[in-house]
Amino acid sequence: MPFANTAPLRREIETRLPERPFTIAFWDGSRIPSTSEDAGPTFSVRSPKALAHALRAPGQLGLGRAYVSGEIEVDDIDAVIRVLGDWQPPALDSTDKKALMKGAVRAMGLTLPPKRPDSELRPSGKRHSKERDARAVRHHYDVSNEFFELFLGPTMVYSCAIWRDDEMKTLVDFWTRLGRPSYTDEDMKQVEALNAKEEDDGDDLFEKAVAVAVQYRKVSASLLQRRLGIGYPRAARLVDLLEEKGVVGPSEDGRSRELLETLEPLGVD
Repeated sequence: MPFANTAPLRREIETRLPERPFTIAFWDGSRIPSTSEDAGPTFSVRSPKALAHALRAPGQLGLGRAYVSGEIEVDDIDAVIRVLGDWQPPALDSTDKKALMKGAVRAMGLTLPPKRPDSELRPSGKRHSKERDARAVRHHYDVSNEFFELFLGPTMVYSCAIWRDDEMKTLVDFWTRLGRPSYTDEDMKQVEALNAKEEDDGDDLFEKAVAVAVQYRKVSASLLQRRLGIGYPRAARLVDLLEEKGVVGPSEDGRSRELLETLEPLGVD
């Protein structure tokens, strides 16, 4: 891209955000490293268009458009959720924001303002009218079962409930009275047969899971879900299988499992 230079933006980010539990990788091969012991997620800015989206609609909307358009990629959604929950970014005043915007302008060079993603809903009509809200609901939820399976798994089971304090106490008392569960030999045989079937189901994707782990140098259930297009239960089983076969190490505090250096027993280069 003509006149694009990421160096000013990288300097501003490092100055304005001195503590960063994440890495930013740019399209030109440059990076802003994480300052955390746990490297955290990596945000890959694939082209100047990502910055153009952020400048056209600063904040969550612009970043969301860049992500939906494929101009920003994230290697580990679970790690991003942890960052959003735990990281307290410093307060940015108007001077900080102007400096970051100026750096972004220099980084994107001569890039035309991008269009909104085709998948973005543009609501019209009276705000919160039945017709407008109905269109919004259909836009977000009238999608294929394959989409929901990415989150719910092949069983497609989902439930939720709101409990009052007195109801919760009644429920806890009920389960307490039941005591510890007691399983017969036949129960255990059925569980073992189910586990064996689940392991067989993951075998045909094992090599692809290894390839994902080698590519990203780490693996998580959410990463396998996105890359292999499978539900969470199967992705979680594959992660456990990767650890069992010595491809990745154990999970630490629920974080991604790192790729082990030695993969010779599997014949992986």
